[in-house]
Amino acid sequence: MRTILGLTLGLTVLLLQTSILALAQDRQSAQGHWEGIITLADRELAITFDIDRDDSGAWSATIDVPSQGFRFYPLSQVAVDGSTLSFAVPVLPGDPVFKATLSEDGQILAGTLSRGGKTFPFKLVRKAVDQTGVSAKKDIAQAAEPPSSGFRAAFLSEFDESGKKLVDLAEAIPAEKYSWRPGDGVRSLSEVLMHVAGGNFVLPTFMGIKAPRGTHLGLEKTVTQKAKVVELVKQSFAHVRRIVLDTPEANLNDPVKFWGHPDSVVGVFLRLSSHANEHLGQLIAYARFNKITPPWSEAAAGP
Repeated sequence: MRTILGLTLGLTVLLLQTSILALAQDRQSAQGHWEGIITLADRELAITFDIDRDDSGAWSATIDVPSQGFRFYPLSQVAVDGSTLSFAVPVLPGDPVFKATLSEDGQILAGTLSRGGKTFPFKLVRKAVDQTGVSAKKDIAQAAEPPSSGFRAAFLSEFDESGKKLVDLAEAIPAEKYSWRPGDGVRSLSEVLMHVAGGNFVLPTFMGIKAPRGTHLGLEKTVTQKAKVVELVKQSFAHVRRIVLDTPEANLNDPVKFWGHPDSVVGVFLRLSSHANEHLGQLIAYARFNKITPPWSEAAAGP
């Protein structure tokens, strides 16, 4: 009897110790919502980080800069090694990189932002989700019925056509041509396509829409294989389409900040369309230079 009671008590203590250790580890993890200030040369800037880790152990992070209109802007090169963290803000001038250290109690992230050869200190404090409204981040809802009239109908007609042409041309270009570029310092074929996809994923964040996990503007430097490029281009146009369908006509003029400047929801949509068309024209020029005829031109020419 004493042996059984001793064994039961021992198991209880072990489980309690395991639970306490897990709780301590969770508190010391960088995963969570962080708010604070970065001290620049001429001002202090409020910033917010949301740091997450998926079931496979891969880390991701987003940054909010309210005064600039950044919301859920995806970061790249997210690395966590014990109590040290680092992440980059893709394609912004000066190659900005954040490096931080987590305090022993897991409640403070402090470090520096390196940009253009200069460093700026920042300090962030962990905040509970229910105190910050993180749960209010907008995810993409199930697609509604396509509109038959109004701005959204006109936008989707144009945007869908641009997306189809980009995908058709991407599929028509041989894989060995994806690394071709017209000159040094100019985007390659794959980089043009991934630049469009990155824009489709990231520009809606200025409207408060989360970009899908793992997507950011720096993808053009890391995703180069034809099959993956084509897949992500397709996903990016579907992403924007769902956003348009989920946006009521009454909200099209809602104000937003776009790279720190006043804009509107409809303004972001128009920028998405012009961005896609701009690079569709670029891609057509690339293809023609490589003696590749766009599929829709071949169909129009006939036999």
